[in-house]
Amino acid sequence: YDRLRPLSYPQTDVFLVCFSVVSPSSFENVREKWVPEISHHCAKTPFLLVGTQIDLREDPN
Repeated sequence: YDRLRPLSYPQTDVFLVCFSVVSPSSFENVREKWVPEISHHCAKTPFLLVGTQIDLREDPN
């Protein structure tokens, strides 16, 4: 899907980029894949970074 996904980007007003706050690899994926991809294809389109599962941040299980 890497080659097809950018075809859906034109005319996008804003991107919501979500990651799990309890999964460091989730945030790493945002940094290494999604932000560079969005910046490359839609440099002027804003994105909003959304941390999910914050309720699990202090849950030991």
